[in-house]
Amino acid sequence: MRRAVIVRNRRVSLWSLLAIACRFVAGHHLDGRRRSDATFWTDGTSGEPSWWGNGRESRWALKAGRKRAAWRLSAIAVLIGLWRWRSVTEWSLALIMGPAVGVMTWRWLRAVRTMRHRRTLEQPMAEALAPFLGITPRAAEAALDVRPGYDATTGGQHVATLVLPDHWAAVPDQKTRVEQVIDARLGVEVKYAWRTAGYPMVLNVTRAPQPPVMVPFADVFADIEACPTDRVLLGADSGGQLVYGDLALEDPHWAVNAGSRRGKTTLLLLMAAQVGRQRQRVELPGDAPECARGRTTGIDPKRVGLAALAGLPGVELHSDPRDIEGMWAGIAAFRAHLEARVDEYAADPTVTFERSLLVMDELNQFAAMSAAHWREVKDKSDPALPPVWSDIAAVGWMGAQFRCNIVAVGQRLDQAAMGGLRDSFGVRLLAGYTPQQYAFLVGLPPYPRPQRPRGRFLLFEGGELTWLQLVYGSPEELRDYAMAGRGVACDLAQGGSHVPDTALLGLREATERGLLRCTLEAARRARADDPRFPVSRDSRGQEQLYAAGELRAWEATRPRAGVRRFEATP
Repeated sequence: MRRAVIVRNRRVSLWSLLAIACRFVAGHHLDGRRRSDATFWTDGTSGEPSWWGNGRESRWALKAGRKRAAWRLSAIAVLIGLWRWRSVTEWSLALIMGPAVGVMTWRWLRAVRTMRHRRTLEQPMAEALAPFLGITPRAAEAALDVRPGYDATTGGQHVATLVLPDHWAAVPDQKTRVEQVIDARLGVEVKYAWRTAGYPMVLNVTRAPQPPVMVPFADVFADIEACPTDRVLLGADSGGQLVYGDLALEDPHWAVNAGSRRGKTTLLLLMAAQVGRQRQRVELPGDAPECARGRTTGIDPKRVGLAALAGLPGVELHSDPRDIEGMWAGIAAFRAHLEARVDEYAADPTVTFERSLLVMDELNQFAAMSAAHWREVKDKSDPALPPVWSDIAAVGWMGAQFRCNIVAVGQRLDQAAMGGLRDSFGVRLLAGYTPQQYAFLVGLPPYPRPQRPRGRFLLFEGGELTWLQLVYGSPEELRDYAMAGRGVACDLAQGGSHVPDTALLGLREATERGLLRCTLEAARRARADDPRFPVSRDSRGQEQLYAAGELRAWEATRPRAGVRRFEATP
């Protein structure tokens, strides 16, 4: 009898072990209990609470049977591999776990960024919107969805969505308040699309159109030539329209706050080249005094920024960082030039003056070098500030009436760098700025985030803010333009008309001579994509040569020929 019971118990144990093995392979729970509504193929959505009693189902219980089986069999395979084929298994695990660890790290970083995005942007915005929506901050946060990385979007792309409460009246005043809150928090230009005719009511926010990525100098050459005196072409705005700067304002001086590699040196060269070219169009009387003729005085502690202006008519550069007093002397000479105009005007109010510029690059560096040098050379009875700031202040106060402008450029313009003359600068351009620099130079709420493309500036003039993309020209191109009648400037002005139609030249030479009024990169793209582009007639090494007449004919009929309006970034 006892032996029969033992045999029966052995049979029960074997059947139990076989059942457990089958459940193990099939992905069932080993005790045979069904803890959720998961099947072999699909994950579960509800089930019994987990054993630690937190009232939630465990992820293991909600997984599909095939997933549990895969994890179990993978673990068995790894153990067997480490026992029998250790080296092969270790290499396999390294290859498999490498991408897996990378994916897990990426998901963790994304979760951290999402958490930070919600804590620093969505939650404060929801708390600010809640009173105007008539709901709690938690409900506002649930109704708000702001796209991470929205500040890197282009025109027309989705930025945010706000699901409005059903009881909301959606009157114009309420809409204005909501838009003001969103503008202040996002800090980028956006457009609003209100959908309040049906339920649920939704506000969709998209990025406003952006300025073009590039405005090549050759494409706007005719517009620069037609620019009236005392105005300079700066670039194109978000609507594709050209933007001009006025040098004849009541506060005519310019302050440019831009970080490194933002295009501020290109801006200085562009302005100086246009002003120098405009001087040549003004015909002064033969008996005009010397002070009536315009000049450009450049202060460049970096030495290389304004090098392209060296040798141009009416340009005087002081760019030796070892000769601080030489820079001071240049500024003092510019003040003397201004005071001579004051005296001449007092003697003859009908006298005409050409435009003069005092261009100061790297103003922060110049201020620091001036302060250090002054501490070394000044006497105890001398004032704390070097006398050069008195000369700059005199130009700032009297320059408007006598056609003398200061263009000051720095990476961190503040009260110390500008010598207390901030209010004399009526035109201000900013790129790569901080909130503190924006508050100091502009101060109009809300704070707009700086845009990333190089040459993208925020223009503040006459109380208005405008995003623009600067005209881009190489230093050589701008120098040749300022030297009227020489080099590329002559070819551009004549449209390359002095080049015979039968002459053969490459694309680089054609763009430099003005036969093709586009960049070299654009010409190469057109050669690859446009079937109407001329066929090369010869070659010079690896460079293909084209007939000048055929290039002229293609230039006259290409889609953008003669167009003066730039397409904004979609």
